[in-house]
Amino acid sequence: MTVRRARFITVLLLLAAGSLLLIASTQTWFVVVLRESPDTPLEVSGSAAMPVLAPLALAALALAAATSIAGRFMSYVSAILAILLGVALVVLLWSPSTGDTASAIAPTVTEATGIAGTDAVAALVRRVETTPWPVIALVLSAALLLIGLFAVATAHTWRRTGRRYRTDSTARSAGAATRSAGGATRSAGATTQAGDPTAPGTGAPSTPGEPLDAIDSWDDLSHGSDPTR
Repeated sequence: MTVRRARFITVLLLLAAGSLLLIASTQTWFVVVLRESPDTPLEVSGSAAMPVLAPLALAALALAAATSIAGRFMSYVSAILAILLGVALVVLLWSPSTGDTASAIAPTVTEATGIAGTDAVAALVRRVETTPWPVIALVLSAALLLIGLFAVATAHTWRRTGRRYRTDSTARSAGAATRSAGGATRSAGATTQAGDPTAPGTGAPSTPGEPLDAIDSWDDLSHGSDPTR
């Protein structure tokens, strides 16, 4: 792992964490066996146990896209957002991952039985079987937190994006300004020559009695005049 590839590594890890969290939200987290109907257990998915998991996973994917094109300041902003996202997910997932499943299974049990209330739902449940997915989601959330810390530590080494295009654009603008200035100078010179009959290249005959030089002679010849007259 090199520091020069820190941005690429960060984006890749954010994509992996966000994608796996999104997958975790679609998997079965708990299997609830009710007292009244032990033969028909209820499966509680990750999105049912924690409705905010899928949106937060999508937010992690959006952070990966933003980090890939972010400048220096926005790189730090993306890193801090990744840290906050990881902390929020760890806090939300801690209870269902460590055995406190009452709040996670309550919506599914209420939808199946029509009975609401924490105590009432607890009385209906015979047992709850937990799959590995809540722990997997917790580990991924902690990884997201670590990815954000890694991004903060290495963001100062990331190569700025779009510098080449800004430089080319600046060079083109400078070249256009130079050409415009040159055109204005040539126009001003032409105006001066047109207003001064004695300026070189106007074709005006040399003043009688003045000595002829090579430039005046060539100008007169160019305009079909005899410089010796």
